[in-house]
Amino acid sequence: MYTLKKLIDILIKVKNLPTLSPIVLMLMQSLNEEEPDVQRISQIISDDPPTAGMILKLANSAMYGARRTISSVQDAVVRLGFQEIREIVIDLTMVKYLSAMPESVLGMVEFWEHSIGVAFCMEEIQVTTHLLEKDAPLCHVVGLLHDIGRLITATHMPEVHQQFSEDSKEINSPETVIMWEKEVIGLDHTQIGAAVLERWGLPMEIVNGVRYHHQPDISPLPQRKASYLTCLADCICRKLKLGSAGEGAIGEIEESLWDKLEISS
Repeated sequence: MYTLKKLIDILIKVKNLPTLSPIVLMLMQSLNEEEPDVQRISQIISDDPPTAGMILKLANSAMYGARRTISSVQDAVVRLGFQEIREIVIDLTMVKYLSAMPESVLGMVEFWEHSIGVAFCMEEIQVTTHLLEKDAPLCHVVGLLHDIGRLITATHMPEVHQQFSEDSKEINSPETVIMWEKEVIGLDHTQIGAAVLERWGLPMEIVNGVRYHHQPDISPLPQRKASYLTCLADCICRKLKLGSAGEGAIGEIEESLWDKLEISS
């Protein structure tokens, strides 16, 4: 196990620890207000040409049933909606971060496939079952970011990740993943990921969704159902071997996960 001092030293020296740009931070803060201001959000996007260009391109794409060409950022924001804008911002941030990372023992393509698989799996279950009321718009973001702690671990503690890969046959459940990491590192990837997201300034609904996706039973009550949903989507994608976050596949999905969410497998 890493000593606390060594672990702190490693994390302090991580030069590539992801940070959000001021533009993205302002956008996220504005999007998370109880009543987001369209004009304010449009102005922030307009001040960042790459983001503005991407938003306008998407708003004018066939995907959104564009019947007339949109040339203003404000019209694009209205067409796309706040939830879609939030997802685009986080997706772009993750793509930029992953693109800048060196290829390590964790395959970036496989990691991205798993992350976005969990994001869409959560959204699909939510659309079908309407499980969540308050946190439904955050499904995509939580799913996309749920394993960012493993990305940090694999990149900056490669010897730990390599050992994990060697022991993966015995690590076949969320509980054993957490136990193994705490024994070897002192912290698990959910704690590391949550710390990163707090540094980003993201809402606690997202931070807690990531922090408790392997231990939903102890998640704060307001986010407990969302934590169970993240855990289930993660298990489904691991069962299907959809991409990889370095944790390996699992056996059968625990029946209790379906029971807690009151849905049928």
